[in-house]
Formats: sequence, C-alpha cells, structure tokens
Amino acid sequence: MDVFFRGSGGGLGDFLCNYASMKALSLDHNKDFYLYGWTGFINWNEHNHYIKRDTTGWPELFKETFRFVENIKPEHKNYIMVDLPYEPLSEMEFGDGPIHINGFPFSNGYFAHRLLDIKDSMNMPNALNCVFEKGDVVLNTRRGEYPGAHTEFIDLCYTDYYLNALKELNPKRVFLTSDDLSWTQQWFNHTLKPHFPQIEVSIYQDNPIRQFEFMMKAPNLIICQSQFSRWSAILNNNNVLSPYKWYSTLDVNVRSNNLSHWNTIKYV
Repeated sequence: MDVFFRGSGGGLGDFLCNYASMKALSLDHNKDFYLYGWTGFINWNEHNHYIKRDTTGWPELFKETFRFVENIKPEHKNYIMVDLPYEPLSEMEFGDGPIHINGFPFSNGYFAHRLLDIKDSMNMPNALNCVFEKGDVVLNTRRGEYPGAHTEFIDLCYTDYYLNALKELNPKRVFLTSDDLSWTQQWFNHTLKPHFPQIEVSIYQDNPIRQFEFMMKAPNLIICQSQFSRWSAILNNNNVLSPYKWYSTLDVNVRSNNLSHWNTIKYV
C-alpha cells in the first residue's frame, strides 16, 4: 500500500505542521497518509519532566479525522524510513510502499503551494464571537521552556521587535496572549507601555483551541517564533506582523517560516 505516515508530538502548532506537510506530500506524490500517536502529545514542564497535553478539540479541526490513528497499522509495518530536511529538496522521489516520514518538514516549502487544499480539509474554529475593532492588535509571546531552550532561539521580548511592530500599527487597544500571561503583562507594562501611553491593554486567556481562534481572527496579529503562533497567522486572513529572522545564525531563507504577504519586522 502506498502511504505516508508519521508520528506526532509537541503542541497544537506542531500538530498542524505535521498535518499540513503530510497532506501536501500525499497530494504531491499520490499517496495516502496517517498521523499516529496524537493522543500522546507531551510537553516539558518547569522541572524538565514530561507531561501530557490536553488535546481536547484538536482532531475536530480536521474533516479527515480518520487520518489520526493510535498506532501504525499492521499492513504498514514493512516500511522505509525517510529523513526529510527542514526545507524540501528541489526534487524528492519516493518509492512504492509505506514511507515513514522522519525529521521536521515544517517549512512553507512543503505545504504553501497546497494551502488551499489544506484549508478546505479543515473545520475552521468558530466558537468565539470576537468583537474586534479595525485597529485592534493581538500580540503573542512564547515563554515556557523557550528562553533557555537552545542557543538558536532568539528571545524577541528582549529585542526591539515588538516595539517596531507596534510603531507600524500605533494601536489604541492591544490584547496580550501567551503561555505565561502574568510575565507578559508585566513585561509589556514595563517595556512597551511607556512608548504607547494611549494603548488600552487587555489579556485573553482560554484553552489552546479558543486562544488559537482568537489570534486567528485578530485584525492585526503580532506573532512570535512558535508554530502555534505561526499557524494562527497562516489561517488569519487579516494583517500579520512577523519577525524577519527566527533564529540566531540559521539563515531566514533556509528556514522559511513567513508567508510572502506578511509584514516582516526587522529588529536588533
């Protein structure tokens, strides 16, 4: 049987990346695809121990729920393991039979050309009645394990990225979203509020699906370099501001995370 399959891990953003890349590869190469193990999503806690995530509502984002299975199907056991780079090669050939996809095929190069197909296969979240005004801004930060996760990670909160993004918009109202809202609110009031005394600052806190929808519907969305943030922007039909550089030394053109129509913000 010609099929791609891949194990799933991480958070909602990684879940969406896995689905998008496998969906696009299956269309490009005329193969079926499955994601297995999605109920075992994990995350590191502050003591570097694994904890299980709440995945409530995640599969309901997709019309093809049969793509998500607990384990590799018996008929797929005799597979070939293929490691894919972050950015796709100019030409990729896959043989017949089951192919286990390994690596991190998360860049736009894998799925941007199939984005309409991917969106058509999704049930866009629509539980919130978001009453936004045209100039409203939703600003997202990622804390958790990120600041000390890896030397390649850039902590945007200690650059002028958010300052430059807000200067582009000069909003009257900003909504903060984060995995650490207490820290983010203090940081915003100390670092950014003095530059924009007119801004009315609110916070939005809910479960991941609702927060994701809130960001997805924002009239102006300032994202950070997390896959959760990135995918809320990919599905956002309004104005997205994103960092032009996501990593310390890896070239932005090699790791392409921004869509071409986004407003990329330079920073130091």
